[in-house]
Amino acid sequence: MYIILDFPEEKFIQLGRIPWQEWDLFKNYYSDSEIALRLYGKPGQTILPIQKYWKVRILLVVGRSDNIQTNNDIKIVKKLEKKGAEVTVLLQPTKKKLSEALWQEPGYHIFIFSGHSSCDHQTPINWLELNQQDRISIEDFEIAFGKAIAKGLQLAIFNSCDGLGLAQQLAKLNLPRSIVMRELVPDQVAVEFLEHFFEEFTKNKSLFTSVHIARERLEHFNDRFPNATWLPTLCIRESALHTRFTWNELVNLIIKLPPRILKLLAGLLIVVFAGLLIEGVVIVSLSLIPESCPTKESSFLEFRQQIWKRLFPKKCLAYLSGLPTQRE
Repeated sequence: MYIILDFPEEKFIQLGRIPWQEWDLFKNYYSDSEIALRLYGKPGQTILPIQKYWKVRILLVVGRSDNIQTNNDIKIVKKLEKKGAEVTVLLQPTKKKLSEALWQEPGYHIFIFSGHSSCDHQTPINWLELNQQDRISIEDFEIAFGKAIAKGLQLAIFNSCDGLGLAQQLAKLNLPRSIVMRELVPDQVAVEFLEHFFEEFTKNKSLFTSVHIARERLEHFNDRFPNATWLPTLCIRESALHTRFTWNELVNLIIKLPPRILKLLAGLLIVVFAGLLIEGVVIVSLSLIPESCPTKESSFLEFRQQIWKRLFPKKCLAYLSGLPTQRE
């Protein structure tokens, strides 16, 4: 079960920072439900269907990561390759490399950013710190992210600080779902949430259930980092609620070769089989040829008959008794 909170767009970030799951109404009566925030796209936008690729394609961008252990994020995501994923990792990329990755064919199903991000509360603009020199906003890469979404991007995970604005901006580009952190997030909390989320999601649990379980498993951090369980937040477009989105759904759609590839493979197998058959007949025929040529026409005819009998011997397919030997 899930609960969707719908806020005015101009109040989305301010109201989204409130830990609504701690409200007595939700805590006492809907404790097993995950509370998500509704996102709005542009008028007339429709959610694109999940694209059928050979594997679950994931793009992991590791940005500026001083004083945090992003290597742990990489290990967690790379493990998904054993479960049917194809993971591309960009380590502190330049703007050009990130743009090229977002434009790449085929596209990606899941985008993950790990590293430092920040929010300008005056604007508000969210920044992704790519490296020591480069930082970008979603608006800076509006075309590139738009292309990635048009190719079938279904989920963005920002395992970084202050991500509500990122989710809101990507929804305007037609992204169906985002998982972000409400506020500043400690490194250990971010890593453990990512690990628990994919642990649950790859068991074919829903997005809501996976986030809910992963978030509650952060409870042991509350002594060192009060209210750690408040931080992970699922943001979703209403139209995406009608599309089933699970790991198995991705795998079932994806690990099927396209018909064009199947036809090419079938044609290739026919050619190979025909070649082997011809080669086998030629080898057998050559092995039957005598070292010296026949000296008489009768000898040649006998030789040809012998080859024919050896290549195509007569077989008894059935024995029938009681049949007349001649017509009466």
